[in-house]
Amino acid sequence: MQLKVVATRIGHIKKMKTIFLTSFNPFIARNILATDVLRILKECSDLKIVVFVPDYKIDWFKKNFSGLNVVFEGIMSQKISRTDVIFTYLASSLLDSKTLAIHKREELAKDHNYFKFAASWALRKIIGRAKTFRWLVRLLDSKFSFRLELKKYFDSYKPDLLFATDVYHNDDVHFLLEAQRRCVSTIGMIRSWDNITNKGIFRAKPDQLIVHNETIRDEAVQFNDFNSEKIFVSGIPQYDDFVKGQRMERAEFFAKLGLDPAKKLIMYSPFGGRFYKYDGEILEILKELGEQVLVRMPPNDKTELIGFQPTKLFYIDQSGHKFQKDTLRDVELNQQDMRWLGDSLYHTDVLVACGASIAIDAALFNKPSVFIYFDGLEEDLPYMKSARRWLDFDHARKLRDLGGSVSAMSKKELLEFVGSFLRNPAKDQEKRRALAEKQCWKLDGRSGHRIAEFILARIDLQRFGG
Repeated sequence: MQLKVVATRIGHIKKMKTIFLTSFNPFIARNILATDVLRILKECSDLKIVVFVPDYKIDWFKKNFSGLNVVFEGIMSQKISRTDVIFTYLASSLLDSKTLAIHKREELAKDHNYFKFAASWALRKIIGRAKTFRWLVRLLDSKFSFRLELKKYFDSYKPDLLFATDVYHNDDVHFLLEAQRRCVSTIGMIRSWDNITNKGIFRAKPDQLIVHNETIRDEAVQFNDFNSEKIFVSGIPQYDDFVKGQRMERAEFFAKLGLDPAKKLIMYSPFGGRFYKYDGEILEILKELGEQVLVRMPPNDKTELIGFQPTKLFYIDQSGHKFQKDTLRDVELNQQDMRWLGDSLYHTDVLVACGASIAIDAALFNKPSVFIYFDGLEEDLPYMKSARRWLDFDHARKLRDLGGSVSAMSKKELLEFVGSFLRNPAKDQEKRRALAEKQCWKLDGRSGHRIAEFILARIDLQRFGG
């Protein structure tokens, strides 16, 4: 009898298992596929990995991430349905965060729909506090939200596990809902540190959740009714190479830029034209420092450097592979693109930025960062039109509280702060270290390993009936 049980388990072990993995958000390729997560999964000969990507990008994914046990399926982009619009609105209205409150005021300033604004306020402040109502909204979402074309993939491959890499992406939501209807085990991931307070409640709750740090874990428990025992804290896999990778020699790096390796380098990271229109003016201000500037254009936003006249001290860097002209959020980054970002930060002396996330990247290399919270050379813009409102975003406030960056509220402060860090780069380095440790959880270069092992453990539990 005992030999029969062992033989049965061996039979289970050798049986090919299938994982569905989604990559619809442009940053998933760099976050997951270009890291040890996919590399380790590809080493499992008894595992089939079906990666779902936008159909028009499938050749690029095959070129960069193919493997003997990897299959790519292209999903056609669809216009978001009315049902998705309704439930996305409800999801963003049922969470009471400062960020979402500001976004609702931004919408009001654009559409002047006071009824929608009042309804959102009531949902956020009164109705949304009821756990039962959040449960009811998710239940209705699962009953009325469908993407019929997903059925053929579940019927054909019969997956054992779905790994939804961005629980807020509309396509990931539909994969999660279809998997739940079929009782397929699900793992979800929160893609970025600002997602919960910026996007609202989960439309579909996965069985288990992967988060980058303990702060996101606590937000998932507080705002999304998630059991902490079902949350796995991993660290940030796309930073593994930042921690353990070899960096390009300074002479070679500066030769690629056509700049002088003996001089200081400022990196400027624009926020993107959808959010900020004064990037050209900021670059003109930075000219006054007389230093070299690497302008790292945002991969997934169109940015026009209005009023900026480049000189030989400036290098404009546009990383990633773009697929469709004039399409936002279309650019994909591979492993080489991420290494170039690491090399750029490694050789940068001071980061100047309008967005928050790259401050974490810089902190990993102990690079000081100055954040812009003023409107170019404009003065006294109304709060809802001003960069000042970004200071009140929940994730920006957490960044500021840790002291890992400084906030420039004027041209004068920008020049003073950058000049001070150029003269004394060690200033605030302990705060930057604290920021990196808080956001990255562990700086051991093994975040990708942890995620892959967690996924494989879920499959093993299924094999042994656990």
